[in-house]
Amino acid sequence: MARPKKSADATAGNWIVTYSDLMTLLLCFFVMLYASAGSGMSGGDAGILRRISASVGSSIGIPMLDNNSGFSVGSLLGSGITYMPSLSEEAQSAKDAYEKSQQDIKNMTTNFKTYFADKEQLSDHVEIEAGSTYVKLSFKEGILFDKGSAQLKRSAIDILDLVSAELKNYPENAINIEGHTDSDPINTAKYKDNWALSFDRAAEVGRYFINEKGIDPRRVVAIGYGEHAPLAPNDTEANKAKNRRVEIKITSDSFSEQ
Repeated sequence: MARPKKSADATAGNWIVTYSDLMTLLLCFFVMLYASAGSGMSGGDAGILRRISASVGSSIGIPMLDNNSGFSVGSLLGSGITYMPSLSEEAQSAKDAYEKSQQDIKNMTTNFKTYFADKEQLSDHVEIEAGSTYVKLSFKEGILFDKGSAQLKRSAIDILDLVSAELKNYPENAINIEGHTDSDPINTAKYKDNWALSFDRAAEVGRYFINEKGIDPRRVVAIGYGEHAPLAPNDTEANKAKNRRVEIKITSDSFSEQ
C-alpha cells in the first residue's frame, strides 16, 4: 500500500513560545547589564560595559538608550514588549501555518459532527474528537470486525461508505488508520500476536477506501498498535472493549506536503 504524504511535526508552532521567552530573558539581561554600567563602576569599565551591551543588544533587535535618554530600568521593563524584536519571516510563516491548522481542525470537526448527526449509523457507532493536528474518528468495538478477525462485517461496509463520502471533501488531507486491541493474547494460524491483528484491521479499512471508494492511496497509511496504546486499563471487560477499536485521523492539510 502506498504511503501518504508526510505530515509535518505536530508541534510546529510551539517553538515560537520558547523563542519569545528567550527574547524576554535577553531583554532583562541587557537591561540589567546596561543599568550596571551606570552605577558603581569606574568610567572606563562602565563605558566598555555600555558598548558591549549596546552592541550585542542591537544585534538581536533590543535597542539600548544612551545617557541622555532618560533611561530607567523600570520604564524599559514596563514597556519591554515595545523592544521585542519582530518575528522573522520563517517564524511568522510557522505561526501562520499553525493558526491555520487549528482553524482547519475546528472546521473539519464541525463538518463531521454535522454530517454524522443526520446519520444514525454513524452517530451511534463512531465518536469524533479534535486533536492538535487532526480530527479523529473512533469506531467502537465490534462495529467493524468480529473478535479475532480482520474481515470487515457487512454492517461495517455501510458505515465506511458513509465515512468515505465525507472524506472525499478533504482531498489534500492525509488519512492515518490505526488498529488497537486489548491485552488478551492471540496466537492463531493467521495472527501470531495482537500487533499483527491490529495492523491487518487498519490495512483492511484502508484497502476498502482505496479499492472500493477511490480514495487516493498516497493519502492513506495503516498503523498497528496492538495492545500498546490503550484508552483504559485492561482490567475489566468493559475497559477491554474500549481498547478494541479502529481510529481514523484526518490530518490538517497545513501539515501535509503540497
